[in-house]
Amino acid sequence: MTTQPERIPLDDLTSDALDALYDDRDAALKAVEYFDAQSKRRGVRVRELEAARNRTLGLADRLEEFAENALRTDDRELYTAIATDLRTRLAP
Repeated sequence: MTTQPERIPLDDLTSDALDALYDDRDAALKAVEYFDAQSKRRGVRVRELEAARNRTLGLADRLEEFAENALRTDDRELYTAIATDLRTRLAP
């Protein structure tokens, strides 16, 4: 837990001390803006990654459809194996 700094009565506040307070406030606002921007970027990135994951799972579904319709057993096994591998790698 942080302790409060010693308070200076308003009448005793110097111009330099007031400038320092404004500088501290400006630095805090910049930090808040920075972390807010970082949070928004991470949110966008998470949505992009979720979309890529969903597209890849859709590809796995299509591979399984190909496997069902493949004429050769080797092709069916290959498509099924690839789809299973994709799902395994994307599992949480």
